Amino acid sequence: DAAGKNVKWLLDGPYARVLMVKRGEEETWRPGSDVVLLPGDELVMVSTRKALDEILRRTEEVREEDRANALPSTIDKGVRPAST
Repeated sequence: DAAGKNVKWLLDGPYARVLMVKRGEEETWRPGSDVVLLPGDELVMVSTRKALDEILRRTEEVREEDRANALPSTIDKGVRPAST
């Protein structure tokens, strides 16, 4: 979960960029690295596939029961099984 962390923590390297943070109706283009992310923020980003995998790994919360029922390849991609 990225809430409470800043843009610098989210990126952690040169392989991704946050182009815009949308918070409600407010859009901040080229946010600084010190901008703190809040729950509900929407991000527009560009990244390499490797950087995206890392960002998803650090920000996705997978419940343990979902992890137990998921295929190993979906856990690595930060994908959660569909709810039933």
